[in-house]
Amino acid sequence: MILVIKGYELDRETVASIGTIADAPVVNWNPDNPFQVRSKRRRAEQYLDALPAYDLVYTWGRHLIDPLRSEGAARVEHLPFAHDPFVHHPREVTPAYACEITFVGQWSPKRESILRTLTDYDLQVRGLWWNERCSDPELRSCVKGGHLDAEEYAKAINAGSIVINVVGDHNLPYYNMRTFEIPAVRSVMATTRSEGQQEVFTDGVDCLMYDGPDELATEVDRLLNDRSRLSEVAANGHETVQEHTYRARMESFLQTVKAL
Repeated sequence: MILVIKGYELDRETVASIGTIADAPVVNWNPDNPFQVRSKRRRAEQYLDALPAYDLVYTWGRHLIDPLRSEGAARVEHLPFAHDPFVHHPREVTPAYACEITFVGQWSPKRESILRTLTDYDLQVRGLWWNERCSDPELRSCVKGGHLDAEEYAKAINAGSIVINVVGDHNLPYYNMRTFEIPAVRSVMATTRSEGQQEVFTDGVDCLMYDGPDELATEVDRLLNDRSRLSEVAANGHETVQEHTYRARMESFLQTVKAL
């Protein structure tokens, strides 16, 4: 079996040649939305054109299965995101990251519009372009740093009582990687309400979901003023994601590809 991750640089002829030369099935796993690359409505045309050459294509969102088939993919399977217990796990709080609310991720207009309602709280924001592009001075004062590597990112989301997850439009109506990583460190996830996340979590039981900034601010305030419930939601979320590991995903993946 030949596994191609994303494969945007490979055309259809190249993918077919790889399978012929290796005399093995060629499987694609794409953790992006090829119809909206990097949040924009820009299609990955070469990737989509190459889909018929793959024996099997994996996607993270069920909503992408039919569109990928329409582009010529012979077989499409669902492989959700997950977390890595070696990285995403509860740990001793790093003092520099300790706060009531944290957000880690690069700036976008959508993220700014969501976070600007939370500046009255002990909020820490980290990620690319916040200092350069954030137009709200109060929110900009909450920016504590730029890009974090995987280990520091895990420390940061571990240290916030509530971690905000703003699911990008290109990931809706499903989820993103943070959906599984935040609960795994036993922090409360406050996330965009979406169909995909509702398949995994129960709003108000093992996470918080919101439709807009006003609802988010209201729910965050209630939870920060009820520490017992805050701990309960965090513990429930942590328990819910225990089965959602990349090891479990790969076991499922290998069972499928062995049958090709």
